[in-house]
Amino acid sequence: AREYLALRDELKTLDLNVFLTRSVKYEARIAELRQALSDAEKNLAEASAQLEALGARRDDQQMELDRLEMDSAEKRGEVQTLIRQVESLDGEVGVLHERIGSLKREHDRLCAQQERAAGGGDGIRAQVEEMKSELEDAKTRLIEEESALTHQEEELKQSEKSLSEMEAAAEAAKGEIIRIMNRLSDVRSQQARLSAMKAALEQQISGMDQTSLRDQEGLY
Repeated sequence: AREYLALRDELKTLDLNVFLTRSVKYEARIAELRQALSDAEKNLAEASAQLEALGARRDDQQMELDRLEMDSAEKRGEVQTLIRQVESLDGEVGVLHERIGSLKREHDRLCAQQERAAGGGDGIRAQVEEMKSELEDAKTRLIEEESALTHQEEELKQSEKSLSEMEAAAEAAKGEIIRIMNRLSDVRSQQARLSAMKAALEQQISGMDQTSLRDQEGLY
């Protein structure tokens, strides 16, 4: 009986030593796991913040893209209007050139007729003067139309340049949105991986706590 009691006490001592050794290892492992869990939670929080920031940037870029596309549509309308105006003025200028050529020919014909008539009558002279006046008016109109055409062509050139810049900015905004969307996908994947890692660490810590508790209960 004495030997049994001695062996029992020795066994308890050994069990206690094993428990203490295992407890130290458990505590060290749990501390490591808690640190890993803390790091995972920190990384998860950073990923969530990054996800939110990227979402806000994507929304801003989308709003900018919508604005640029709306402005581009308006500018395209302006360009089409200017093209029609330039074409119309160009046609008017062509008509005026033809009109001036016709008036010059008629003026020359009347002048020749006046010379053949030895000084010409008042009727021919009046026609010549009227033709001169009409010719001057046509030239004045031609100058005005050509000036208007030049102005419209310059305005069209500027509008086309603005449109080109808007379309380039829109393409850049689209590229930025695609880049942000790709980054969002990467961050979402990282967030899912970190969430899974956090859940696994929590489960592992819980399992080790339960094992330590069972060892402690078995000791006593």
